[in-house]
Amino acid sequence: MMWHGLPVNLYNVNALHAAGQSIATAEGEIDALSSTLAGIPCVGISGATKWQDHWKNVFEDFSSVYVWQEGDEAGKKFGDRMVAEVNAIRVVLPPHEDVNSIWVASGTEALRARIRK
Repeated sequence: MMWHGLPVNLYNVNALHAAGQSIATAEGEIDALSSTLAGIPCVGISGATKWQDHWKNVFEDFSSVYVWQEGDEAGKKFGDRMVAEVNAIRVVLPPHEDVNSIWVASGTEALRARIRK
């Protein structure tokens, strides 16, 4: 939830500098943080509908951009947008799960295994 009138920014932009050739994106700040703590550098968008068109320029120099796609309709729309905008590689999560819930329940390796599939 945001206050009306505040600008929307990418969360965890430091990950862009530390990522190397691959970066992940997530719907939400906590998911981006959980991914990064699991060793998968990630930036967060503060909601499935908050994508800004000019952000696609941020991802131009990465050889791989992953999108953590949550298992709901908003997550699918977010994934579709990331695939269309930055040619992201979709990492579909199970229904009712997000990056943080998987990381908390199953740990770092559970997230890394999803990227390697």
